[in-house]
Amino acid sequence: MKKYIFFIQGLMLSVLSLAKPVTMEDARVVADIYFSHFSGRVDPVLLDFTGLTYDNILVYYVFNYSGGGFVVVAADDAVIPIMAQANAGYLEKSSPCPSVKFWFESISKEVFRIVSMGADNSATIKRWDRIRNHEFSYLTRDVGPLLSTTWDQGVWYNFYCPADLAGPGGHTWAGCVATSTGQIMKYHSFPVQGVLAHSYVLPVYGTQSVNFGETTYHWEAMDVTANQSSYQDIATLLYHAGVAVEMSYSPYGSGASENEIPWALSTYFNYDPSTVRLEYKADYSDAEWEEMMKADLNASLPLFYGGDDGTSGHGWVCDGWRPDDNMFHMNWGWSGNSDGWYAIGALNTFNGNYNNNNFIIRGIRPGNAELIVRITNLVHGEIIGYGPIVNINCSLIAGTANTMNLFMDDSLIYTTGQADFTFELATLDYDLGLHIIKLEAINASDTVFHAVEVGNIGWEEQASAFTNEGRGIKYICAVDSLVAWAIAYDGVYMNNYIQEFTRTVNGGETWTPGVISNCSGLEPAMIFALNSDTAYCPMFRQTGSNPQGIYVTWDNGSSWTRQTSASFSDAASFPNVVHFFNKYDGFCMGDPVNGEFEIYTTTDGGNTWTPLPGDVIPDPFVNEYGVTGYYSGVGNSVWFGTSKGRVFRSSDKGLHWDVSTTTFAGRYVDVRFADGLHGLAQDKNLNNTGALCETFDGGVTWSPVTINGQIGTNDFCFVPGTDNTWLSNEAGSNPGSFFSMDGGHSWERISGTEGRQFLALDFINNRTGWAGGFNLSSTEGGVYSFIGSLLAGSVLAPVTGLYAIVTGTNVDLNWTAPAYGQVSGYYVYRNDTLLTAVPVTYPVYNDFPVPIGMHTYCVTAAYSSGESEAACTQAEITYGFEEENDLIIKFYPNPVREIFIIESPVYFRCARLFNLSGQQVFECESHRKILRIPTGNFQPGIYIIQVVLNDKIITAKILIE
Repeated sequence: MKKYIFFIQGLMLSVLSLAKPVTMEDARVVADIYFSHFSGRVDPVLLDFTGLTYDNILVYYVFNYSGGGFVVVAADDAVIPIMAQANAGYLEKSSPCPSVKFWFESISKEVFRIVSMGADNSATIKRWDRIRNHEFSYLTRDVGPLLSTTWDQGVWYNFYCPADLAGPGGHTWAGCVATSTGQIMKYHSFPVQGVLAHSYVLPVYGTQSVNFGETTYHWEAMDVTANQSSYQDIATLLYHAGVAVEMSYSPYGSGASENEIPWALSTYFNYDPSTVRLEYKADYSDAEWEEMMKADLNASLPLFYGGDDGTSGHGWVCDGWRPDDNMFHMNWGWSGNSDGWYAIGALNTFNGNYNNNNFIIRGIRPGNAELIVRITNLVHGEIIGYGPIVNINCSLIAGTANTMNLFMDDSLIYTTGQADFTFELATLDYDLGLHIIKLEAINASDTVFHAVEVGNIGWEEQASAFTNEGRGIKYICAVDSLVAWAIAYDGVYMNNYIQEFTRTVNGGETWTPGVISNCSGLEPAMIFALNSDTAYCPMFRQTGSNPQGIYVTWDNGSSWTRQTSASFSDAASFPNVVHFFNKYDGFCMGDPVNGEFEIYTTTDGGNTWTPLPGDVIPDPFVNEYGVTGYYSGVGNSVWFGTSKGRVFRSSDKGLHWDVSTTTFAGRYVDVRFADGLHGLAQDKNLNNTGALCETFDGGVTWSPVTINGQIGTNDFCFVPGTDNTWLSNEAGSNPGSFFSMDGGHSWERISGTEGRQFLALDFINNRTGWAGGFNLSSTEGGVYSFIGSLLAGSVLAPVTGLYAIVTGTNVDLNWTAPAYGQVSGYYVYRNDTLLTAVPVTYPVYNDFPVPIGMHTYCVTAAYSSGESEAACTQAEITYGFEEENDLIIKFYPNPVREIFIIESPVYFRCARLFNLSGQQVFECESHRKILRIPTGNFQPGIYIIQVVLNDKIITAKILIE
């Protein structure tokens, strides 16, 4: 639940203490005192330091020490002084670990906010003074670190993940969720054997399948790190952990939802479902959050900790807390990189909380291996439908039970002494929405259970109220949760051209039919409704001489008037669609006349329609036409499909048009958009299979969609209010209604729609929508109302984890690719200037030479359909931090394979090389200007080069390949 705290602020006579920036020298003093206290090292030797900025404001300093270890100190005393500390390792200015990068980006934004608002430092300054005065509590009972492992996601750890030459070691990344849950399970050395089996399909890598129940996990063979002799068992565990959460594998970064983790741990690895809980920081105060974490850590239970930056999630392990300074230990799952003690909670007592988008999974403790029970045929979040009888298969996997109980939302629905049974659930007996089905086993020594959350959704038949039977719904327009309009066609006598519509104003409880008056011989192309009173229909001629055009009703459909200024009077005229962006602005479109599509716009509700000149509309192909109802409108943008596989688009309410060709060139295409950028086009040629193509740039470019499962060919739509959930309907062969939660790539049938014909459809949100069918009489059938709640689904994400490594005037960019989707490359920008006219293939880029100063780099994922949103980071080019460097010391080549050269305009006394663990691996003391360092014997990776001059130290990062 959300907790709201209200403050009543009285008059204050005291003067607020004003915050001030912390200099590097003062921060160094605080860092040395703090590091010396917690590391036990007297007079620690500084290796290097740097200051980090956010939006040109200095936010914190990083001090790395010789022999390993670091301290992160705030750059303003209105912020708590210490943000992180470790006794080992090296903290990079821009960490390659996505989770560490996410953490410090969150800190940077919060410090920037605190400093920008001129926050009071009266509370935080006391903490600064306590460190300066060496006032530590000297409590010695640290909890943890509980983990001894320093596992990773890359080489060795990913050995059994899908093969991909672009990934580390020729495989995709294992994923932070798998590495984190794997380390927690290794800590418990549980289970010895898994439970059940699971498989799922990835568009690129095919079926991923694991039989957990036939796997023995050899915990004793799993080392603290993976290597050539001990990787198999670790890699097996991490792949199993990934499949359990349906990992989206990628060679550039693999991801999964945190919502799947509790289910996977309890279902496939037998962790106790009564204690495993997903909790969100936003639901708790700082004190409550910390106490909840400490309770688990005090019980020697590591926590899965994660966060979300709005585009991607990150996960790691919290495995300790330190009472002396109330810091929490983080194992980032990146080979020990940056592991250490970190501050959680508000950085300023009265100002915000950068952890509010964090979550934990707590209570991860082993279950009873001697008594195991499972619902074997349902998975977490499964849609079971509304109407059909659903079988629930229940089984006692291990042990013996005196009683087996089955619950629906904590209500007992069945009890038996049988170890295995199937219960027939009548879905109509339960309310629509989400439900918890729980199976319980009881014996003399214990009670265990297994629970599954399922969705009860489906279509409820309503009477369209047409007098004649066999009226099919040709087009439906949902206005809101109460109002919808639909037009009909004669499904019995196809040459009987009718002008009938039906309308509901009470959510479909009743529908009222009507006739579009004075339009005999005409047929409605589609319908667009503004509200319960006003609707527009483009009417085209089938027989007779009644004029075509846009017909409108303002009185609930009682009377209809032709809006004559949209004449559609040419012999070639054929009105196809009408759409309004608001109650005044609209457009309508018809087939080409005199070499141009006939398009009109209005700014007064259609009282006056103005024809568009041909020079703002791309020319049609020979024999290219529009199609009735084949269009989509979102915001001020509108698109329509044609008979030649092209999509016309306008982003200014139909005033100017562009065109592109889909992957269905020369074929009829219908089009639907989720927003101004993401849309789908469907092949509508005769005997089509429902094939789709997609766009992520508003219809400029299109790429084919690989479809898994059956998709409907009659109509399809996006579900507003979701990320990427779509529906499609089928009235022909193997009819029914189908849903997709991944943008049309994977489709499933909605239970209970087998053998039922579904026609047009439209949705308002994930709970409200209608579909058309055929009526049997005026009181039976013709319309379906959606019941339940569709899940949100997911969109193709932009790149994540972008970070920059600065070496001299080199900037090396690295990032993590989207977890799925057909990425064709990446565009790189510096300060809004495109650096890569041709997309780069791999998620790395070197920019050289870069001018001195702060630069903003952004990277987008390139698809055949366009660019994703940008991920951005900053990189500062400087030559030393203590003072402005007026020397140009050259470090080259970088990256280096054999010989690394240092070239200085003045003599330097010493050069040292350190690895990222803070260990010195090379030193040369001599009076020289040029030094050549052989690097062939060094392990590949990032190193710190340190050049000692008479009055300063210059540091830089190099990459040894």
